[in-house]
Amino acid sequence: MSKTEFNYKFIKDHASAGSWRRGYEYHTKDMVFDNYPEKNFYMGKVKGNFQDHYNTDLIFKKNKVEARCNCPLKEEWCKHAVAVALKAIDEHAYEDWLETKFGMEFDFPDENTALKEEPQGNYIFHFNPKRKANFFSVLVRSRENGKIVRQIEPILKAVIEAQKQDANFELNNSQKVELLIFQQLLKISRQDKKAGWYDIPIAKFGPLFSLLAKADEVLDEKTKDRLKFTDEEWKLVLYVNTSNTAGTLLLSLEWQRPDCDDVYPFEEVRYFSRHLKWGRYKNIIFPTNVAIQNVPQNIIKASFTDLKDSEGGKFIYEDLPKLQQVMDVVVDEKISKLMLEQRPPVNVVTMGIDYDQSLKVSLDFEYDGVRVPYSKSSNDKVQYITVKKPDEDLIYWVKRNLKHENEAYAMLLACKFVPMQTNNLALEKETAIDFYNYYLKQAGEGWKFEEKDDMSFFKLMENPFKLCAKIDFSDEQPDSFDISIYGQAGEEIIDFDEIYDTIQSGEKYARIRSLGFVEYPAQNIYSMMRSFNSFDVFRNPDNRFTVKTYRAGLD
Repeated sequence: MSKTEFNYKFIKDHASAGSWRRGYEYHTKDMVFDNYPEKNFYMGKVKGNFQDHYNTDLIFKKNKVEARCNCPLKEEWCKHAVAVALKAIDEHAYEDWLETKFGMEFDFPDENTALKEEPQGNYIFHFNPKRKANFFSVLVRSRENGKIVRQIEPILKAVIEAQKQDANFELNNSQKVELLIFQQLLKISRQDKKAGWYDIPIAKFGPLFSLLAKADEVLDEKTKDRLKFTDEEWKLVLYVNTSNTAGTLLLSLEWQRPDCDDVYPFEEVRYFSRHLKWGRYKNIIFPTNVAIQNVPQNIIKASFTDLKDSEGGKFIYEDLPKLQQVMDVVVDEKISKLMLEQRPPVNVVTMGIDYDQSLKVSLDFEYDGVRVPYSKSSNDKVQYITVKKPDEDLIYWVKRNLKHENEAYAMLLACKFVPMQTNNLALEKETAIDFYNYYLKQAGEGWKFEEKDDMSFFKLMENPFKLCAKIDFSDEQPDSFDISIYGQAGEEIIDFDEIYDTIQSGEKYARIRSLGFVEYPAQNIYSMMRSFNSFDVFRNPDNRFTVKTYRAGLD
């Protein structure tokens, strides 16, 4: 291992994804204590979940770093080892040991940014991002006498005058940059004349960052360390993975820098403003590939974010496509199935018999095997469904088709169902028989009907109802004949009075013992009775209809 490889990337590459995440969390929460170097060891204690702490050691060797921990986890780089290693990296513990043991020399350019060459410019710039809310502030100090420069117009005028007096007058590159900075300050800043600071609105500071990157010396006003500006862009990369925990989406934000092979969790870099594409790591200030305002607020609270159930679905369908347009996103191959073409769910109608013999149903929707109930309130509707398929080692999300769900519910209402609480509906007996025997057959694909009770109660008899008539011609009454009317369903004979009383009461179905329902042709019966009236048919004491032969055209 080379001397520069014990860094964040080394830890990430050697630890599992879960240990890397949890270890970094332990590190940021200061759960490492009693840590110190001793010979070729770096020892530390980490607060534990099942005991007060775990003892974790790093073993330094010339070409590698090893770890050991007394926790029950069966991995070298457990979360405790990761947390202790991150603490050792912050303290340069490994490099200190190599220097002591082998005389190696190290430079930490992100921290040691002091000038190594003679400056060519005439001024020192002080940078203060926290002096005034919504402003960044710049102070100019003369390198020659150390005094604060409160007026920059005379400097610009002096340069113009010098150019007039001497045609060969020329500024070096550092001096040209300083003049450009002065011009920008005059253009966009407000000066605090008493303190000498130039306050620039954050939204307008972007161009000044680019100019300060070319200046000889810019100091952090708080630490007085030299800030090293660079024009090399750091990339914020979002990694999207699934967890072994069912229904959880794992997001991690990491910075990739262009000048070395290392990665940094999101929290290691400070961004100056949600609107500016500039960040800071230690004493290095650099442009970034994305403005933080373009990243959803809920995933920039920490370097690692877990999204569960419907939150994961919302991210996949709504946030991820937008993020892929503005920043680098690495999506795990397992999630390739997440963006399946949307298809309508199966409408599941579960049928039962209520206490009053009405048909009671519930409406659910099945998305890739996962059922969700219909809800009349939009506030109760979860927008995304988590689909778990352990056999395929796959977890993904499906967006609910709310338009389809409402249309399916409207179709049941069109079948005369009456809404009840939650996702339940009901039908009275007559319409229930219609629905069960006719509408079910016409529902078509996309509908599934399940019976939780014995639904034979609503079934029509297999043998259809027949209205029968028996005509009796008698020699005793040659001028008339009798008609006996009755109903028949299979072998069952139904008295006509019973039939007529049923349709007179507004019902068209009658139950024949336990055999099922029959449907009476009410309109045909009413038509027949009107015909009887027009032919002066009368009903005799034997409940038969007597017709005069001459009225029937038989005389």
